[in-house]
Amino acid sequence: MRIRKRKTGIFLAVSIMAASLLGPTAMAQVYTNPVGFIRADAIPGALTMVSVPLLAADMNLNGTQGCVGEMLSEQLEGADYAGGADSLYIWDPTTTSYSQVFLVQGTGDPLYDNKWFDTSFNESNLVLAVGDTFWVDRRYGPGTETATITFLGWVPTEQTSTVTLYPGLTMFAWPYPTELALNDSTLGAVGAGADYAGGADSVYKWDPATGTYDQAWLVGGTGDPAWDGKWVTPNFELSTITLEPGAAFWYDRLPAEPAVDWSCDRPYPLD
Repeated sequence: MRIRKRKTGIFLAVSIMAASLLGPTAMAQVYTNPVGFIRADAIPGALTMVSVPLLAADMNLNGTQGCVGEMLSEQLEGADYAGGADSLYIWDPTTTSYSQVFLVQGTGDPLYDNKWFDTSFNESNLVLAVGDTFWVDRRYGPGTETATITFLGWVPTEQTSTVTLYPGLTMFAWPYPTELALNDSTLGAVGAGADYAGGADSVYKWDPATGTYDQAWLVGGTGDPAWDGKWVTPNFELSTITLEPGAAFWYDRLPAEPAVDWSCDRPYPLD
């Protein structure tokens, strides 16, 4: 199953009845934020781009039971050395470099097994946030079946979320757990467009099954409102890329352009 076949859980506006008695027949109601689940597939023997779509109770990679790191480790495969385990690679656009953590299993020591360590075998203190992105690298781990990672947590409630896009490459995600067509987004309003691909910002979507990217570049400066501000394929057809919950993408910004913030409005009501 390819990553584009993500499963999004129905978000539940859960009403939890409190047992606080206000009178002979009255009870108080306490309402939680909407909760749900997002599933993302990571196929064996390949790289998959993943993002964190929901707010878990514990966002530590090595945290308490049910932390976001446990949601990953429950489905991935580890080893007692980095070269034989599934790994996560986190891109830093400011240093243009990766940090790696791998899943430890098979040591027989509960202080190590099912935890995430860096390549110097230091326990990771990484704390993730909604919208954080990374590669899941399953090229060297022992797993032979597709790993369906289930993210459980609260739906983001912020009215606006900001994604910073740096010169060069930024790995990014749509910060809300809904699907959004690239050409229905406001991303084109902050990008640098041109009338040819080499002079414009681009978005790349990775296909782990084929090991290839789909590219969309931003049209600008043509004077034609039917095209300016649109994302198109290298063949100058409208892009069909969709920003999906739990998925991650590359934004390739022209090196001469400054960093820019993409402000994303929450696409769903809370009441």
